[in-house]
Amino acid sequence: IEKLLSGSEYFEYFDQIVVDEAQDICTDINLDFLDLCLKDNFKNGSFTFFGDFERQRIYSNDDNFNLLEQRSSFVNAELSVNCRNRPRVGDLAGVVSGFGHPYKKYLRPDDGIEVGIYPYSSKEEQINNVVRQIEICRSEGYELEQIVLLSSVNIQSVARILPKPAVDWVSEASAFSNGKIRSSTVQAFKGLESSV
Repeated sequence: IEKLLSGSEYFEYFDQIVVDEAQDICTDINLDFLDLCLKDNFKNGSFTFFGDFERQRIYSNDDNFNLLEQRSSFVNAELSVNCRNRPRVGDLAGVVSGFGHPYKKYLRPDDGIEVGIYPYSSKEEQINNVVRQIEICRSEGYELEQIVLLSSVNIQSVARILPKPAVDWVSEASAFSNGKIRSSTVQAFKGLESSV
């Protein structure tokens, strides 16, 4: 911000700013920065923000939408059509998260694949469930690189709990390599997709 204010070429440089996943970047400091980069600032400038400020905030419990409202006037349009998920995944995510069925329609067709839920009562049972599902996917013809293992913890933590040979099947999602399952935190994988 100091560099922008002290004569950076990017001060009021952009005619329009488009931001996806805006609920994750709408903080005071980020909005200050974007405001200074935009010609005519947020008050009169042109910007488009896409975000789910109600259901998809993963980095903050703050009312990020309110921060944006305080800085500018804009048209708020609600999207009720899910263009990413298939119906079974979207419906299950809504039920599990407690949001119910927030979408009126899905653009992607139902592929007929059931979503599995595998409860566990111990870490060992959880690990066995994960390894068993990987083996089932492999027996169905999926290659390891088509599988992503998501967790709330980083790859090093996941690797410490997986038994042999499963631990050798996994690599970080950012270090894609053939013949390995990609592993990532849920936050880092947001917006991406994989076959399994």
